[in-house]
Amino acid sequence: MALLLGGLLYGVLSQRRGSLWLAFAALVTTTGAIWIPLAELDACSPWRHPQLWLIPPALGLLLAGWLHREQLTAEQAGLLRYIGAITIYLSSTFDIFLNGLAKEPWLVLVLCGLSIAGMLLGMLMRVRGFLFLGLGFLLLSLTSMVWHAAVNLHQTWTVWLAVVLLGVAVLALFALFERRRAQVQTLLRDLRDWSV
Repeated sequence: MALLLGGLLYGVLSQRRGSLWLAFAALVTTTGAIWIPLAELDACSPWRHPQLWLIPPALGLLLAGWLHREQLTAEQAGLLRYIGAITIYLSSTFDIFLNGLAKEPWLVLVLCGLSIAGMLLGMLMRVRGFLFLGLGFLLLSLTSMVWHAAVNLHQTWTVWLAVVLLGVAVLALFALFERRRAQVQTLLRDLRDWSV
């Protein structure tokens, strides 16, 4: 509890004084406050569920970068966003491959939820990196669900259904592009203006 309060104090001080070092101290102490109870649980070891250990500091890094965005250059802010987002997605993906969908199928739903949240955050904040990384890892999680159903559960019809749905989605996308070409081109031009 003391570490959590210390992290909160460092966070408030870093925001009031505009200090990146205090933000780093807040990140370290808050992460320590989360890691200490996790270390006592055998089921939550870092080798069994790495996302429980890596997502909190990655979220703290994203929050610190956002709170101190005026002090950072565009390249530095982009680097912090990419490091945080990739850490979140890769730790969740590694958790899936480490434990397997047969043993813990809910892990792929966590990755789906994180991917959708990242995409929504990217659209809300107008950050291309969040949008594209979220989309990529959403496709990865959906593909792993189809693969699990086809290979581990021996339901190969899911592969054919996924291929048919993908084809329908591509055709619908092209039809939408042809029907609303001007709006789609405007949307793509606006997307280029978003932050990296």
